[in-house]
Amino acid sequence: MEYFFTFTLGDVLYIPALWFHNMTAKSFGIAINIFWKNLDQSLYDPKDPYGNKDLLPAAKGLSMLDKVIDQLQVLPDDCRDFYARHMILKLESKCLSKPL
Repeated sequence: MEYFFTFTLGDVLYIPALWFHNMTAKSFGIAINIFWKNLDQSLYDPKDPYGNKDLLPAAKGLSMLDKVIDQLQVLPDDCRDFYARHMILKLESKCLSKPL
């Protein structure tokens, strides 16, 4: 889904954290990005001053998930499907604040 906006001098566009965004300039313009970290500092990569990288626990979890996927690849299709669905249900019940 794409949205198109026209901005004039003094307009501000707020993009919430973790929202994908892309911009194409149709004419001359100036963009200023302002970042802030509003969570506990221990969640951020200390080498990332703007907080652009994934939060450390999420990055570690995604890395672990890649290893889990590699492990499941050696199983026959029906077994891989069963365990993958079991893991998805567990993630949904333990991690999501609201169901899909």
